[in-house]
Amino acid sequence: MGSRGARSVRAAGTVLAVTGIVTLVGGLLAAPASLAAQDRVAESTLVELTVTPIPVIPVEGFDGAYGTAGTPDTGAPSDHVDGDFSDPDGVLDLVTVNGTQVVETSWDAASGQLTTRGNATGFEFDYNGVDDFLTAGSVDSYARCVDGQAAALAYARTDAVQFMVLGQSIPYYVPTEIAVTGADLNMPGVAGGTVTVLGQAVENVVNEPEQTSAEAYLEYTATAELYDENGDLVYSGPLFDLTVGHVKVECQAPVDPQTPSETPTTPTDPPTTPTETPSESPSETPTSPTETPSESPSETPTTPTETPSESPSASESTPPTGPDTTPPAGGGPGDGLPVTGGPVGILLAAGTAATVSGLLLLWASRRRLRG
Repeated sequence: MGSRGARSVRAAGTVLAVTGIVTLVGGLLAAPASLAAQDRVAESTLVELTVTPIPVIPVEGFDGAYGTAGTPDTGAPSDHVDGDFSDPDGVLDLVTVNGTQVVETSWDAASGQLTTRGNATGFEFDYNGVDDFLTAGSVDSYARCVDGQAAALAYARTDAVQFMVLGQSIPYYVPTEIAVTGADLNMPGVAGGTVTVLGQAVENVVNEPEQTSAEAYLEYTATAELYDENGDLVYSGPLFDLTVGHVKVECQAPVDPQTPSETPTTPTDPPTTPTETPSESPSETPTSPTETPSESPSETPTTPTETPSESPSASESTPPTGPDTTPPAGGGPGDGLPVTGGPVGILLAAGTAATVSGLLLLWASRRRLRG
């Protein structure tokens, strides 16, 4: 009797352990999707600088950022992040930032708004040891997105219509070629050549069912064709990329109105009252000698058995014009969004409990068999 009881305990323990493991695996697989569905990103960087290395000249390369603010705590009712101006990359060795400097991000759960901003009065860039190779005016950049709404926007502005390169005025949005010498660029092995520069505001806004994001910045780029004193080409390619006031946000995508495909289009067809009467007399009065009277009485005896098996439950839980059929109008952080963290947590907890219980039962059965 003890051996039989131990085997029963062992069988129950095995079932519980296997069930728990399967549940845990399902929860772990669902967790990344749940987390990804709730991702929000906000970034603000005042200066991003990339200098292309040119070993043949030589020019030393550089890649760094200055004045940064990352994503606020979007799990809180509201949060605000001010910029970090500690300059670990050494950008300020090459770029002078004038006047007020602002980088910040913020989150407001009540409105679902995630915003980011960047401001400065002006910039001076020393390229390859050439003081004030490029000077530019102010930057004012801003980006915003709203959870669950196609309401993203972004802009990048400056107070000038021109910027300066090697003392020459360059209009924005016009690639401009400048004749240079090696002395202009502090490149002794270069006799002459041309530098092409471009300054522009970049604004990227996406309002799509699968993506909502916004990005903006001012960008200054330069490329060159450089020759030695014999007329041979020494270098052809990029010199640098200077980006100021780079702001970027990403919110949860708007809810697609077509997603609740389970909602019936004609929920008035299923009868609402006859569901109680068939359960009392299915066996006494089988008026139609079909082969499936035992399955249909609880549904509806006057219609085909396939139709009521799906529609009554749908008509009870989702009315034809339920709140899930349209995107949220108020911009709340959770209205109609696929927030699945709760169910995933339940799966993981249930799986853990079942696994532990099963292992305990297996241990107990083993002790009983040994005893």
